[in-house]
Amino acid sequence: MTTSRPDVFLSYSREDQVVARRFAGALQQEGFEVWWDQALHSGESYDEVTEQALEGARSVVVLWSRTSVASRWVRAEAATADRMGVLVPAMIEPCKRPIMFELRQSAELADWGGDVKDPAWRAFVGDINRYVQRETGAADVQADRNPPVAAARRRSPWPVVAGGAALLVALGAGYWTWQQSAHSKRARAQVSQVAALVDAGDIHGAFALAQQARRYLPDDPLLVSLTPQFTSRYSVESEPAGAQVSVRGYDAPEGDWQALGVTPLPDVALVRGPHRWRIEKQGFAPVELATAFRSTLDLGPELFGSNSDRLKVRLRTADDLPEMVAVPAGPSTVTRWLAMVRVPSFLIDRHEVTNAEYKEFVDAGGYERTSWWEGLEFRLDGKPLAREAALRRFVDSTGRPGPATWELGGFPVGKADYPVAGVSWYEAMAYARFRGKSLPTAYHWLRAALPGSEIIGSLAASIAPLSNLGGSAVAPVGKFAGLGPWGTYDMFGNVREWLANPGREGGWLTGGSWEDPLYSYSDLLAAPRMERSSLNGIRLMKPVELDGDLAALQAPIDLRESSRDPTLAKPVSDEVFATYQRQFAYRPGTLNATGPKEESSNQDWIRQRVTIDAGYDNRRLDVLLFVPRRASPPFQPVVMFDGMNIFMYPASSDRFDPGIPGMSIDHVLKSGRMLVYPIYEGSYERFKSPIDFNDEVRLTRDYIAWRWDLGRTIDYLQTRTDVDAARIGYLGFSFGGSAALPVLATEPRIKAAVLLSGAIPPQIYPPMVEPVNYAPRIHIPVLMLNGRYDKEFTVEGHQLPLFRLLGTPPADKRHVVLDAGHASLPRADVLRETQAWFDRYLGPVNP
Repeated sequence: MTTSRPDVFLSYSREDQVVARRFAGALQQEGFEVWWDQALHSGESYDEVTEQALEGARSVVVLWSRTSVASRWVRAEAATADRMGVLVPAMIEPCKRPIMFELRQSAELADWGGDVKDPAWRAFVGDINRYVQRETGAADVQADRNPPVAAARRRSPWPVVAGGAALLVALGAGYWTWQQSAHSKRARAQVSQVAALVDAGDIHGAFALAQQARRYLPDDPLLVSLTPQFTSRYSVESEPAGAQVSVRGYDAPEGDWQALGVTPLPDVALVRGPHRWRIEKQGFAPVELATAFRSTLDLGPELFGSNSDRLKVRLRTADDLPEMVAVPAGPSTVTRWLAMVRVPSFLIDRHEVTNAEYKEFVDAGGYERTSWWEGLEFRLDGKPLAREAALRRFVDSTGRPGPATWELGGFPVGKADYPVAGVSWYEAMAYARFRGKSLPTAYHWLRAALPGSEIIGSLAASIAPLSNLGGSAVAPVGKFAGLGPWGTYDMFGNVREWLANPGREGGWLTGGSWEDPLYSYSDLLAAPRMERSSLNGIRLMKPVELDGDLAALQAPIDLRESSRDPTLAKPVSDEVFATYQRQFAYRPGTLNATGPKEESSNQDWIRQRVTIDAGYDNRRLDVLLFVPRRASPPFQPVVMFDGMNIFMYPASSDRFDPGIPGMSIDHVLKSGRMLVYPIYEGSYERFKSPIDFNDEVRLTRDYIAWRWDLGRTIDYLQTRTDVDAARIGYLGFSFGGSAALPVLATEPRIKAAVLLSGAIPPQIYPPMVEPVNYAPRIHIPVLMLNGRYDKEFTVEGHQLPLFRLLGTPPADKRHVVLDAGHASLPRADVLRETQAWFDRYLGPVNP
């Protein structure tokens, strides 16, 4: 049975449930504890629980409407609240209130659409606050009704009055102190519940509960550390300012918009996760944006692009932006194994080119006017082809000029707003010239389709399921709700889209089609430029900045020069492998270890740093150790090998935090295991220059150094009495679960491994450090946790090849594919799977 006193009891009629839900959610975000009948639990008595909550409420909000004024329940609850002196009425639509409440002022919120900055809403919240925060204790204190016998000489009444007042003040202060203590105690319990909700993956519940706890414990260390796990903070600016900003959850494209206010908005706190944004101002074209989550990591703009927490848009009129969206300048790459390039700002079509739009080109003599075809070098089966001969091939099913999917020179009836399909690269180029635009390069297309932080926080994991991938037929443009980061639709699925860049086989298509699998959403598909498949369509772009080298971005792309098909990779023989393995021979030696230095601590762990001899080149090696507080020694150690970003730019190891959002691993410590983080050669303070996959000598030397760093770290763990060095686990993330496989394969003291976003990488490595050669030589239990929408390591192309190559017995390896991207695996799933795996193969921890 409910026993706590809610801040707000919400009274409403059943017909107003949608509005009531909006009020309840907004009040919870304001930090109030709200009770409404949705909070009833199965088996509870409606009358009894409702009455208890009503009589204990600090305020009662009654939503007056045409239906609620006729409800005997709402009338009774309003009368009770009025008698208790806690009634806060609000008008949600024009109506005649019951006569006893006509003289009571009600908040006018009939037109309130959810804008928490609306002055009427702020005044309403202020009214509720006055009821919630008032000191009710002093009012209950009554004066003594039996005065003392009068003395012979009449004394002044003022000391008595003053003493009574002082008593009232003291009692009131004591009650206030008691009440604050009770609130703080409840808030501490709520913080513990927030932690449990985070681990369970319920970030919406954690966000709402944290809002309540923060009212009384705003600086609680645990709450502060947990907040980034379920909260995103944004700043929103527009040029010009004064634009209305609204937001809703990405996965609820038909949900209500939540008004946040007008720009500039310096600090907006939202539930962590993907969102849709709408920014609009009278006289300008509305802007749609999509974000995955705020990146709290300083991961280096050259690798991942700018963080997604600052939204800054330039508003344009509809005439300036006809059915195109603006994409700001920023870094882009086809794959992270190829060079990152800067893409100047540009405009790109919001939708794919439709049949109706392409018909305008045909009707304007598009296939007859030579000016739109000049300079195009036609080739068929690798051989030059005359323009006239090529144009004779560009006909519909009845032999008239037009796409292959048309007939009689026109598109099928009822298909005007469907994407044009069945066009070659040459036709796409001629159409682009007709429009005064161009085909996007691969760099432009990927810049528009995915945010720069896609590797860390996947937006593709939200876009792809809402796109026409793996469907049954092509659809009208914009029918599917897959919104890109800058406002595009259908970049994933529906039809593939031609790119400007040439390739070995002629040209490139990307985006996947309606019949392609989900994971193909950003694959580059090589195709002859004459190909006129019914799956091939068009999207156009237009540069905004002219300071960039467009020709350089249009240069040929050959993925085979730096990558391979992992499904075809073959490991070397045992004889050849033996020669590679000898290069990784490791010998223990003197450590000359410093004493553990405690650097920081919290409620879950103590962070220590030790320095030992690396065993090569007179180097010293720092090792970070996170000692758990929730278990007893000896602790099972889990050694981590991080992602490639640590080898890409210099940084301080002080910033490494096991609880960092996106791919937090603090659950390892909360389970009672020790987390061990060596500062590998070339990372953090040991950084010299970015890792270079083309420098075979240096790359091989780095791998040998990493093998020694891991070996020396384990040597050190074996010297500690608080460590169970016979049960060592390995946690490899991304690079640590793919490229670093040679390091794992050559360390026999590791007993079990978990690979987060691991795979056979597409990059070709020197034979001696090629992961393909080492995967079959790994025989320990291995758990692989991967994202279904991982752009870098696809399920079929990279994840499954590693799983199949592993030398681990089938019963001792497991591959779990989650609905996520590369580095944003759901915390609850990672926690559950990882801890179960280590419990199974390392044994339970000491309580």
